[in-house]
Amino acid sequence: MHAARVRALSGDDADLRRLSLERFVVECVTEIGQYTNAPRKRKFSNPLFLTPDGLLHAFPENDQALFSTNEVALDTLKKSGEGHWEIRQTTLEAELRKKPYLRWVREVKGRDYQEPRRTEAELLTIYENGGRDALLKLYSKAHAFKIAKRLKASPVKT
Repeated sequence: MHAARVRALSGDDADLRRLSLERFVVECVTEIGQYTNAPRKRKFSNPLFLTPDGLLHAFPENDQALFSTNEVALDTLKKSGEGHWEIRQTTLEAELRKKPYLRWVREVKGRDYQEPRRTEAELLTIYENGGRDALLKLYSKAHAFKIAKRLKASPVKT
């Protein structure tokens, strides 16, 4: 295992990939060029990963898109440039079970994806018919709360 790790650090990770399932994924957590004090994850519909072969504007779906060592991932990240990135230890199987990946496969992969935008009138109808519970079926808890607050404060009811 030690010899395979040494070879991986010098560029040949074939033996280490056969001996270990442990991998490292490098995911961009903000839009490149947009720096904030508290970076947020990119939307599921616009993923960006750094792989040993370069940038991937999709979720990694094969073992070669993941790094075999943390050191190689860090080194590649240092050379890549700007953005806020997250390196995490994982396995390919774990990545393929995550909710953002599954939603991306279901709604985005292989399609022309248009992010759904509801008008204020549509949101008001949803809220009037089902309250906050109806909004929670469509949005995160925080986003549903903001929409409900905005709709309650709105002077114009349609």
